[in-house]
Amino acid sequence: MNQYKVNVPEGQSGIWKVEKFTVSAEDEKWGQLRAAISSSSRGRYVPRGTYTKLTRNNSIVMTDTPDEIRDHLGAIYKAYGHILINGLGLGVVLQ
Repeated sequence: MNQYKVNVPEGQSGIWKVEKFTVSAEDEKWGQLRAAISSSSRGRYVPRGTYTKLTRNNSIVMTDTPDEIRDHLGAIYKAYGHILINGLGLGVVLQ
């Protein structure tokens, strides 16, 4: 999944912000525990590492975490020829 991590610089424009965040080994373990006991998580958690997030009014809009990248793999793998991509995110599909 690392090949899809974005290289977007941190910054802010009005209510929009791009910033890096780090998930520690302890955060990962707690995430795995929550994923194991919560039916709503569908087994999703964020592995330790450094990621990028896009927020609007401090609410996360998108990240480049492995699960979020996996959500876009269908479009990434099926894309060929001339393609128009639009959206409001970090550019994971473009990457």
